[in-house]
Amino acid sequence: DPFLVPGGVGYVSGAWKVVVLDSDGGERFSVSTDDPGLAVSVVRGSVYIAAGGLFSRFDLETGDEIWSEPAPEERPVRAVGTGDAFIVTMGFTVGSAGALTARAFEEPDGKAGWTADLPAQLSGPALLEGYDDGFGGELAPTMLVSDTLSLRGWNGAVVWDETSVEGYRFVSRSRTNGFFAGGPYFDSVTEYRFNGTVAWSRPMAGAVTWVTPSPDGHVLVGQVDGVVRKLKGSEGITLWDYGAVDSVQAQAPPIFGANGNLVFWGANIGIDSDPHVSTVTPFGQGLDRWDTGARVTSGALSNDDDVFVSTLDGRIYLRDAVEF
Repeated sequence: DPFLVPGGVGYVSGAWKVVVLDSDGGERFSVSTDDPGLAVSVVRGSVYIAAGGLFSRFDLETGDEIWSEPAPEERPVRAVGTGDAFIVTMGFTVGSAGALTARAFEEPDGKAGWTADLPAQLSGPALLEGYDDGFGGELAPTMLVSDTLSLRGWNGAVVWDETSVEGYRFVSRSRTNGFFAGGPYFDSVTEYRFNGTVAWSRPMAGAVTWVTPSPDGHVLVGQVDGVVRKLKGSEGITLWDYGAVDSVQAQAPPIFGANGNLVFWGANIGIDSDPHVSTVTPFGQGLDRWDTGARVTSGALSNDDDVFVSTLDGRIYLRDAVEF
């Protein structure tokens, strides 16, 4: 996926090269990795690349390497900052597909900080910046997501842990300074308060395929049967549901316009995926359902709140915001 940088955009080429472009399309710099399992992150004005057993920091303007340290984990995820002193990366422990290792590095010089090991028999790795309230920005913790939710302080100390039955996935910040999570079962969604206690947890009618906070403080949930359901933040009651729509096996997570409208499409899971792009108001009212003629592979908002849509047949469309 492309990633935004100040004054430009970056992407990973087919040759596993990280390329950063300026806003006029000119190349600012590139870094070759030759590693299909690389992860790229932009954190606090630097580019971090986990590839080939190394975790490296690069200057965002020149592409010069600032430091590079061993991080042998496989299939790493995007790194995050914790507090104001550390950068954390995480991936599968070498030689063990059922375990994860998180590593923290001191931001200025890459000096090794703390490490944490987590089980991963049920879930893949993910990192999420924690909340600031009650800690102060310099002490803000980091959420480590696997079979366990483990909130770690800037120094790696456990703030709280929560163990699942069938793994955690799709974890995101909630408006109440806690976390939404798909789990602890495949077909359940839970909101955790900032102190780790459960605000609510409820089963869904089908397996959960994504969980996305909405701009108005609630949460949207996609189900494998194509239903999109909006739940009330801090309570979990159903506000509305939309679908299931013709042969949609699972919706992709939505993107949100400036007016709060949701734009979503069928998931990328085969030739039977729904080719339609649908638009729904924050209140669940369907506004538009447009047939692209082919499987939709991705979508993104433009700076003018128009919608870019790419399809499997090699086309890119720009839909006017008025039509959404």
